[in-house]
Amino acid sequence: QAIYFFKESIKISEKIGDIYNKGINYIHLGEEYLRKDKFKVVKYYISNAEKIFKELEDKLGLADVFKLKGILSKKLKDWESSDKYFKQSIKIYSQQGDRINEGETYYEWSDMFIFKKDVDSAKRKLIKSKKILESIGARKHLGEIEEKLEKLKDAKYG
Repeated sequence: QAIYFFKESIKISEKIGDIYNKGINYIHLGEEYLRKDKFKVVKYYISNAEKIFKELEDKLGLADVFKLKGILSKKLKDWESSDKYFKQSIKIYSQQGDRINEGETYYEWSDMFIFKKDVDSAKRKLIKSKKILESIGARKHLGEIEEKLEKLKDAKYG
């Protein structure tokens, strides 16, 4: 359902010449296909979004692209690329003052370390995510963060 509406939104964006929203919808489509593990399709949408945001010189759009690349690389167990993309994304979010996306990216990054069974790094990223999200009153991931920290404390990952 969401995929249909994002594709329709791209068509509308093209008709009215709204390249920015076209890029945003490419990111959303990439996220939706990532949930379905359709990695080739995800790469297609990431590539299109990246071209648009580079052309627009939109730093936050590029940060979203890097975050999505980090999540994709994490799912593909390409730890080096995942690490690189999360760092790029966080740097931009931090510079631009986008605290919620910065906090959410630390949260996603922690999962990479959980998959790698690097408990200490996972804890550090989760704690950083928690501090950022608490500081702005964003509660979206706080319950999940607490749960993951408890599991890490009890070494239930691995």
